[in-house]
Amino acid sequence: MSNQRIDRTLAIMVATLALGAGCVDPAEPTGELAQSIISGNTPPGFMFPVSAHYVQSCTSLGLTVDCSGTLLSDNWVLTAQHCLGSDPVHSTSSHPCPFTHPSSLSNVSIGFVGSSFSAVEAVVHPSLDVALVRLSSPASAGFEQLLNPRPTSTLNGVSAMCLGWGQTSTSVSTSPTLTMALLPLNTSGFDIFTLTNAAGQQFDAGDSGAGCYVTTSGARAMVGVASDIGPRDPVTHIASNTRLTSAEAFRAWVANARAPQRLVAQHSLQCLDVPSASTADGVAIQQFPCHEDTNQQMRLVSRGGGWYEVRPVSSNGKCLEVAGASLASHALVQQFTCTGGNHQLWALRAVNNTAFELINGNSNLCMDIVGASGAAHAGLQQYPCTGDLNQQFQLDVRAEGGDYMLATSWSWGSTNSGPRCVDQQSSGGPVQLSPGGCTGNDNVLWHFAPAAGAPGFYNIVSRQSGMCLDVQGATTATGAAVQQFPCNNGSNQQWSVSRINDAMRIVSRLSNLCLVAPWDLFHFGGQPLIQSGCGAGGSDLWSMQ
Repeated sequence: MSNQRIDRTLAIMVATLALGAGCVDPAEPTGELAQSIISGNTPPGFMFPVSAHYVQSCTSLGLTVDCSGTLLSDNWVLTAQHCLGSDPVHSTSSHPCPFTHPSSLSNVSIGFVGSSFSAVEAVVHPSLDVALVRLSSPASAGFEQLLNPRPTSTLNGVSAMCLGWGQTSTSVSTSPTLTMALLPLNTSGFDIFTLTNAAGQQFDAGDSGAGCYVTTSGARAMVGVASDIGPRDPVTHIASNTRLTSAEAFRAWVANARAPQRLVAQHSLQCLDVPSASTADGVAIQQFPCHEDTNQQMRLVSRGGGWYEVRPVSSNGKCLEVAGASLASHALVQQFTCTGGNHQLWALRAVNNTAFELINGNSNLCMDIVGASGAAHAGLQQYPCTGDLNQQFQLDVRAEGGDYMLATSWSWGSTNSGPRCVDQQSSGGPVQLSPGGCTGNDNVLWHFAPAAGAPGFYNIVSRQSGMCLDVQGATTATGAAVQQFPCNNGSNQQWSVSRINDAMRIVSRLSNLCLVAPWDLFHFGGQPLIQSGCGAGGSDLWSMQ
């Protein structure tokens, strides 16, 4: 029997998303977890902040779809993509209610608090059944849900705490309510299956997008997103299992999709800009002196195959496109509601360690500042690629959500115990890869602070020590150790960030060399990170998580 989606269709006309009260990171529960999702009870109130519930209206069909989700941070909710009307995994079971704009998730309310929000943007994964929904304003202050940093295979045989807003009996008339269960896990590749436990507890309709959690290094980590259910028992009608999409498969995508970036034209050092922060379709994009407002912040959302949508943060679901899907030179670049068309897709082609060309997926022409103008308000067009500086852009990361783990993107074969992160082990001295993996603890968290007087460069600051990532001895030599050191904004503490598909390179301003994890470090541990030539077999590639 093929698996079934676990969204729940109801003949009612509402559109709400309810998040629980007390938007802080709750403590791990200490009591009995065997409260069922089928025939279950409401879990303790401290579990509500992590769980989301929403009902998508489909006025064309006169129905709604009931799904679950997880609050990832102040204003981002993680859910199942098929709840939003698209299904990259099971195309034959696509949703009956196409999701075309976040307005179908309006009147977003926070449970027990009474605050109301709107969903202003949806970002869907190019190949997995996961999606992000952005709220119009923060639902909490400083909340950040850790995604499981361990390999999926280590979860085999583990029991996880699972939460969902789906029905609590096999009767489809049951109203959704938040319930919980401790469910055993079985893994296969990037798929995790929750097995029905001894008490007959299991996910069911309305639980699509829900999350399961384990404790790792003292922190609660989400292991996956509920997608679909397996065959039902002919007597009890309870499903034998539910498939989750593992967090390992989408951690880097989530970080990249949420992290806005400024695109800085290399000939003028001005930023791509939406004039007056307009949210209207058809507004022509310009260059303008760089500032910190959201009309210059862009999200590069992967659509697979090396292609990206470029989404202005201020515009709520708009994409940069070539006007009219034109193939002609000089056609203007504008913003328009995202449609997924090729004229809204852009490939990033590296010119050097820090700069890229942006190539349109429809015309194969380059994004270009008209006339190579250095003036504010100069427009953008597409034009045959020339290699000139007015077609080169630096991606200036504006890390959203504060602190990030910097995880190596290099796989080292049979010794792989999951991604490892840049780690400061003591109050000073060399930094290395974390021997215990990417735990989310303070010693592996870093934030990007704009370097004073050096546009496009950052001081990378440890959350635990407050010290900066620093090339030891301020040398330009290949192989020099990278350490943490009291911040002084020297050029050996200034780093640029450039994108390589879904990974990034971190490049020293002083030496123009990359932050690299030496090969020996993966196998034996203990050696410091170094600076070395970029393109070092993948050991210079990192992801923000």
